[in-house]
Formats: sequence, C-alpha cells, structure tokens
Amino acid sequence: MNESKYESIASFVRRLLEQRAQVGGAELPSEYWQDFVSHFAYVFALPAPELRRIRFHSYHLTSDIYQRYYFADAGFRELLLRGQAHFAARLGGFYLEEGERGIGVSGEHGRVSHDLLRYMGVLVDLYEAGALRRESAHRVLELGGGYGGLARALCSFAPRTRYVICDLEETLFFSGVYLSNEFGADHVHLLEGERQLAELGEGDVALGGQVRFSLLADQDWDLVINQQSMQEMTAAQVSRYLEYIAQRAGLFYTCNLQSHGELAEQKGIVSDLDALFDERLGAPVWVSEAPAPHEQFGDNVLQRKLYRCR
Repeated sequence: MNESKYESIASFVRRLLEQRAQVGGAELPSEYWQDFVSHFAYVFALPAPELRRIRFHSYHLTSDIYQRYYFADAGFRELLLRGQAHFAARLGGFYLEEGERGIGVSGEHGRVSHDLLRYMGVLVDLYEAGALRRESAHRVLELGGGYGGLARALCSFAPRTRYVICDLEETLFFSGVYLSNEFGADHVHLLEGERQLAELGEGDVALGGQVRFSLLADQDWDLVINQQSMQEMTAAQVSRYLEYIAQRAGLFYTCNLQSHGELAEQKGIVSDLDALFDERLGAPVWVSEAPAPHEQFGDNVLQRKLYRCR
C-alpha cells in the first residue's frame, strides 16, 4: 500500500487529538482508557513494513496476541478450526479468514484466530436475527471499532455495506491502517466533514473520531453496533450514545459485560450497562441463548442483545 496513506492517517489522528485537548465532559476518554493507551504509543511511530502487519500489534486492543499461535497445541488448533466451520455453516458457507498478514493457526480455509471467531459470531447473530443480509446495501455505524476486524468481517460478508466507525482517536490509527491494508486506501475515508458521508460508496469504510461525533448528528443507520467498548466508558458517555441511538438507529446490537466489577469504581467507568440500555431503549427484540459446551467459540458465551430503536 502507498506509504502516504499511513502518513495521512497519522496526521488525521494528531488533528483529532489536538481538538480533543480543547474539550471536556463526555468527549474526554475515561481514566481507564487514558491509562490503557499509554502502553501502545510506540505503534504510531512504526515504519511502513511493520504497519503492513499491524495485526501483530493489535493485541493491545483485543488481547489476542500472535505468540499464542506459535505455541498452539493440537487441541487449541482443533478448537479454532472447528469454530470457523461451525460459524461458516450458519452463514451459508461463508468462511472468514485472517489473510496473509493476519495471525492465527492455518487450516483448509485459511488462517483462524480467536478475534476472527469473535467477529464471525457477530455475523451469525445479526444474520440469524434478520438484521444482516448479504445482498442488502446496509448503512452501519460501529461505536468503538477496535483495530477494524469487525468492519472487515461484515463488509466481506455483505459487500454493499456502507460502514462508519466512530472511535477513540488513538484507536483510529489501528483501524485506519488495518482496513487500508485489507481493502485498499481508496475505500477507507477519514471523516473531516459531512460531505464525505454523503459520498460514501458501497463497500467503503469511513473513520471518525468521537470528538467529532457531531458530524453524525443527522445520519440515520440501519444498524448500530457496539462490541465490548461501552463497558469501558463512563455512564455519561454511554448515555450520550444511547440518546443518539434511540433517535437514529433502526437496530442496535450490543455485546458487552454488564460491569467490570471493582475496576468500574476504580476507573470511573459504567457499573450497570443493562440498566442504562433498558431505561433508554426498552426491552430487546432478540437475546442470545447460552451455547452448548461444544459450541463455545469466540465471545458467544457472553450475552448479546438486539434492540429495535425507531
């Protein structure tokens, strides 16, 4: 990929951070995040050859570290490949794999990691709940996109999707680099103004910092997704997003811990997500069922919910 794209992403993130330094309230990251981000600042200075393999650094966001696959025993390898086959069967034969720059164990249908199974599991939930169709031109907003793995998964499964990620500014460097590597620089847009949203094409991804959330104020979405990031926000931040979701989302999918327990109090993050969801969105229209022991893959042991919003 053209190295100038990496430079553009880094400059974009720096501008967002400069803007964030001037604000307060719900636009400021939680103490949890401010401590967390200090441990991967080195990634922003990596040379281009290393950025092409950014999956080897994304464990900072998901804890799925490449080293575990170098030492994977036969049982762990079998578990991962069985999980890939299980989810693929429920997706009409769609096999997702990491690709040549990814991490994981190798099998008949490519490289498989724990993260990849997490994202295949989300696709299964949305597909079986009727919220995602392969042939439809969905408009999807993901709040907290991590390194971009779910965006890649969903857009690969439903390639007509227009996908927008709104995230903490530092994380956008990961997703910008990763998705540019996977989809090509021309399909990854850095949101500076509302016009870019109107011009977003099928199969394109746009990235916006949460400090510029106002750019999304008038946008409607078929689906809004949050996977394990609201659990790390303050209650004020969660309420801010739920207010928006209630007005602008057709459906809202969540996979989050209800609370981080004692850590919630120590870091000032939300202590009861379900109460906030139910208060603002009402009862969910779909709730996941606990998988059988032999079908526990990725994050499907966590409860997931789908809410109808408007």
